[in-house]
Amino acid sequence: MFGGKVSDNTVNGNGGGVYNVWPSDFSLSDGVISNNRAIHGGGVCNSGGTFSMSGGEVVNNIADKEWLGVQYG
Repeated sequence: MFGGKVSDNTVNGNGGGVYNVWPSDFSLSDGVISNNRAIHGGGVCNSGGTFSMSGGEVVNNIADKEWLGVQYG
């Protein structure tokens, strides 16, 4: 992700903003992932994929069970 915004999403599962699974790669270098809600990984849920962050923000996300911002599983 090289800019932009992922926000105000609600899911009844994993990854309110981004759900990254194997064998995918997700890189955040600019932009905002905010105000998302999920059971696990309110902002980002990374399940076996590759997640890297060199800039940007993951803020104000809600997870009903665990990992408000980023979940690695």
